[in-house]
Amino acid sequence: MVVGTASYQRVGGVVLSDHPVYDMSLAYFNVPVHETMIALFKTPAFSVLELFLGALLVFHAVNGVRVALLDLKPELWAKQQLATRISLAITAVILAPT
Repeated sequence: MVVGTASYQRVGGVVLSDHPVYDMSLAYFNVPVHETMIALFKTPAFSVLELFLGALLVFHAVNGVRVALLDLKPELWAKQQLATRISLAITAVILAPT
């Protein structure tokens, strides 16, 4: 079985949506661990990682639109490589000011 781009998009969405749930559950169930994690998140290394996370979120949104458009017109799946390049270009334009 071949796993397509749409499947990766859906799995990526689940992974990205689990982080806030995990963070909120720590805040409620284990406050000392949550405070330790917040202190860790304030370090410079995590600031750089936050930029990458932001870039991934933007790409995830743009790629989701691409997948939705390709699902609406299945004949466009033959041009998937071009559509992916366009998604990357749009992501780069959106992220350019950062």
